[in-house]
Amino acid sequence: MKENLTALMSAFLRAWHFERSESPVFCDRYASQLLSEDFLGVAEELKKGIRFLKPDFKCSGEFVTDGELDAVLNETLSGAVLSRSAFFERALKCEMRLGAKQAVMLGAGYDTFSLSFGENMSVFEVDREKLFSDKLERAKKAGLSFGENVFFLPIDMENPKEIEKIGAHPAFSKEKKTVFSALGAVQYLSREGLFNMLSGIAKIACEGSALVLDFEEPREKTKESEMARSAGEAMTGGVSEMHLTKILEDFGFIVTECLDGEELSREFFSHYNTLYPNKKLNCRKSVKCLSAVKKFGASVG
Repeated sequence: MKENLTALMSAFLRAWHFERSESPVFCDRYASQLLSEDFLGVAEELKKGIRFLKPDFKCSGEFVTDGELDAVLNETLSGAVLSRSAFFERALKCEMRLGAKQAVMLGAGYDTFSLSFGENMSVFEVDREKLFSDKLERAKKAGLSFGENVFFLPIDMENPKEIEKIGAHPAFSKEKKTVFSALGAVQYLSREGLFNMLSGIAKIACEGSALVLDFEEPREKTKESEMARSAGEAMTGGVSEMHLTKILEDFGFIVTECLDGEELSREFFSHYNTLYPNKKLNCRKSVKCLSAVKKFGASVG
């Protein structure tokens, strides 16, 4: 499990939130099924290491309860994962209403969006081959079935030539409006890798196509970065909104929305936090979610 730890942790946080909330911020009905027996295993490991997440944590009894873990996760790890999922879901629904027929999910991990799409939407998941092998095996064991409109592409996201292979896939059309996402991926890319990924996207995205991603402003160490490093998946030092916006503009994209952690919390967590004042969801201000659209008249490449 350690090899895909960060992707599995994201799936766990979505599953845990959905399973333990009567009014969830984001409804992931399939993540716990993908995790199977690992779901409770991850929860127990987090309980054992709860003071890593919250050094001043004081247990109410002999053992950490589910409720106590819930509150600590909401304060520390869950906010970034749930806000980006909710942000993408909102953007995706909007783009589908505007005619998007394809979705490319870069760094798809154990996301389950493709299990919810209808057959009218072609979905291309991009990630490591070993992760896809594990994901498909988990889905099979859980009785989950990906439709014939879902394609799994083991591609190096930091190589623009590799990204261009998506455009060459027989099921992909460069003429169709597409939604590209890179959720939880940017923080693992080098500056050059980020540039290359966006370059590849720009070459296969037709005008009107949308891009949704999350990133983090340059920061000190976080709990997420420390956990990723221990799993051999080091995060980069972040990227500034100004720098990212400039790259996107150079590739023919217009940024349509960019929310920081405080704005994301107000947008997506306000109702939940009113209902659950003792375990409020929180998102660091340095965390940001961005959406952009390929300009009409911009060269496809």
